[in-house]
Amino acid sequence: MIKFFRKIRYDLMGNKPSSAKASAGTKTGLPVEASAKAGKYIKYAIGEIILVVIGILIALSLNNWNENQKLNKTRNQLIQDLKLELISAQERIEPAMKKTDTQVEKSKLYFNYLESKEIFVHSDSLRSLLSHILSGAPYDLELPTYEEAKSSGRLSLLNNKEILLGYSNLLVAAQGHQLHRKIGAEMWYLGSTWEMRSKIGGRRVLTKSDANLPKKLILSDQDYREFLTNPSSYAAIENVNNMTRTTGQYLNRMNTALKEVVNLLEKEINNK
Repeated sequence: MIKFFRKIRYDLMGNKPSSAKASAGTKTGLPVEASAKAGKYIKYAIGEIILVVIGILIALSLNNWNENQKLNKTRNQLIQDLKLELISAQERIEPAMKKTDTQVEKSKLYFNYLESKEIFVHSDSLRSLLSHILSGAPYDLELPTYEEAKSSGRLSLLNNKEILLGYSNLLVAAQGHQLHRKIGAEMWYLGSTWEMRSKIGGRRVLTKSDANLPKKLILSDQDYREFLTNPSSYAAIENVNNMTRTTGQYLNRMNTALKEVVNLLEKEINNK
């Protein structure tokens, strides 16, 4: 391309009419031959400057193109990595959601049996229900790829407000979930659930059959039922049930946000 511009420049220099050369010499007061040479040098210098400028512009264009290609490659890889991370989070959250749903259903049966005046339920059945109600459904939202991209500034490559809003909704739900897990842990070790367990002898007394308990901790069906129906025990289990319901709601919110962000990332992949 440089050779092409130089050829044009040389052609222009060589095709200049002689009358113009003579006129240039007259105006400058120089001999015609000297004036013609000076004109050629000026044209040559201007041509070189133009060539240098064109070369710089071409180099800048190529450099910008290369940089854009690198950024696009980095962005596409980031989108793929974020998508895989969220799909993994979805796979891990589903068992926690199912377990929470089971706990809520078992709680309904538990309170129905406990409050029924017509149906007698053996203590082993109540213990079985409590073993589900008092079991946790642990889930931690782990997003190392997202966190690394955020800290390094690579997250700005997404340049998609919908995706960023989706992540914001996901993280808000995750914070609510973590808060309720923390409250649940405090209830278990320090709060109403702990007080209930300490009065009866521990979780095993509440959830295991008599065959696995020391004789001093074995309760008759009547004593066991009376313990469960006293106000503090009843309130403790009701508290656990309310916490489980709220935790389930946050899990569902997280799952919805996960699906939305995955769909948005897939659109970005298909539109690239």
